[in-house]
Amino acid sequence: MKSANFDFDWLVIGSGFGGSVSALRLADKGYRVGVLERGRRYRDEDFPKSAWQLGKFVWAPALGLKGIFRMALFRHALAVSGAGVGGGSIVYSNTLYRAKPEFFENAQWRTLGRWGELLQPHYDTAERMLGVTPVPFDSVSQQLIREMAKHFGTEDTFTRTPCAVYFGEPGMTVSDPYFGGEGPDRTGCTRCGACMVGCRVGAKNTLVKNYLWFAEKRGVQNPGGTRGR
Repeated sequence: MKSANFDFDWLVIGSGFGGSVSALRLADKGYRVGVLERGRRYRDEDFPKSAWQLGKFVWAPALGLKGIFRMALFRHALAVSGAGVGGGSIVYSNTLYRAKPEFFENAQWRTLGRWGELLQPHYDTAERMLGVTPVPFDSVSQQLIREMAKHFGTEDTFTRTPCAVYFGEPGMTVSDPYFGGEGPDRTGCTRCGACMVGCRVGAKNTLVKNYLWFAEKRGVQNPGGTRGR
């Protein structure tokens, strides 16, 4: 229900995968949407050059650190999340696998629906929006894994990792290659390996380059004032 008595019909807390996707879908339906994020907005060049730049990398406000990488310690687990516009997408390793068929056969949920078929179109949409593609080259690590698989007679099970990265000409900036020119310019991956520190190149398909990009083009606002540097 829309209301003229409020600035927004919906407020979304967090600009990570759940928040950015929700914001776009709500905006698509014509709602006035605001997104709140505890971290600030980073340009590609603002990300830390290494994890040792604690002020830019670690989120620990009590220590005066307001970077992109937040760790929450629980009794039996350590949870890692992102702190910045784009949420976890700015610090995750951008590897995106589909669940294997046997996962959907788990006794806890296999009787609730034909999940493989039901989720297929949503997998397709997410992979299209995030620009998922297999890594187009063999790294040293991949070569070692392939050799090990061959040693154990399982080389046919080796696959290159599906990643949300623009693998164009390394270091070359081009007009949006994903959405018919409606998205932001992109720069080819330079294979620097700094995905989890924050991609300074502009090759990583973070949410600010797809879901959140289009949400904001549809009028979604960030009322928390976290756009500043």
